Amino acid sequence: ASIYAAVAVGAAFGVSAFVAANVLIAVGALLLAYAALPDRLGSAYLATAAVTAGVGVLLADNGVETIEYYTAPAVLLLAGIGAIQWFRAPASPTLVTMGPALVVALVPSLLVAVGSDSAIRLALVALVSIVILLIGMAQRWQAPVIVSGFALVILAVTQGGPLIAYVDGEAAGWVRVGPR
Repeated sequence: ASIYAAVAVGAAFGVSAFVAANVLIAVGALLLAYAALPDRLGSAYLATAAVTAGVGVLLADNGVETIEYYTAPAVLLLAGIGAIQWFRAPASPTLVTMGPALVVALVPSLLVAVGSDSAIRLALVALVSIVILLIGMAQRWQAPVIVSGFALVILAVTQGGPLIAYVDGEAAGWVRVGPR
C-alpha cells in the first residue's frame, strides 16, 4: 500500500498543484485511518506531514503568504495525536503529548515575527507565549513552559538585545554584572 501511495504522490506532481495537493491530503487521510488501529499511532505523524504538505501546496498555489495558514493543519493534527497519546497513557510526559504541537504553533510564527517589522505580530506572539507559559506553570506541564519560555527568550534577545548596549555606556556595549 505504501508503494502505491508513493507512486500516486509522485505521479500527481506531474499533473497540477491541485491534483498533487488532493493526492497528498487523501494519502494523509488514509494514513490517519490506519493510525486509528491499535499500536499504529506512529503513522499519524507521517499522515500529518502528508496533509500539511497537501494544504501547503494548495495555499502556495493560491498565493497565500501568512505562515499560520500553513502551520494550522499540522498543529491541529499534532494536538490530536498528543491528546490520543495522553488519553492512552496519562503518565506520558508533556514533551511527547504537547511538545510537537506547541513547537509547530509557536516557532514558525516566532521566526516570521522576529524577521519582519510587524509590531502587531511580535505582540501577538509574545502574548500567546505568555498565556501558554502561565497555563503551563499553573498545571505544572513541562512542554508549555519550555516552548513558550524559549519563544519569550528569543523575543527578548532579538527585540531587547540591541537596547542592552545603551544600559552602561562605560562598558563599551557590555552590561556590567559585578561591582564597579
